[in-house]
Amino acid sequence: MAIGLAWSGLLSNLAAGVFMVVLRPFKVGDMVTAAPVIEILEANLAGPVLAVRPFTHNSHYWDVYFATNKAIRDELGKLNLPVPSRHMVMTQMPTA
Repeated sequence: MAIGLAWSGLLSNLAAGVFMVVLRPFKVGDMVTAAPVIEILEANLAGPVLAVRPFTHNSHYWDVYFATNKAIRDELGKLNLPVPSRHMVMTQMPTA
């Protein structure tokens, strides 16, 4: 049964590849909409550390980068949550 399940995944990927090559559903210059990848890297006392990877053309990268950060900041503000930032605590050591 395990071999059959392994073959089913392999054959479905092969069929999808043949479909892409033969029918060519995309042409050069077509825009494909893809959702951004959002990954939680860690959770600490300051909140979750997110890695947001939106798909964009290289020429639009920085516009999308800053717009994504602004959207995250705005949504957290609506929920009265603090904006994720690096927290540092500095203390002065007593002198002898």
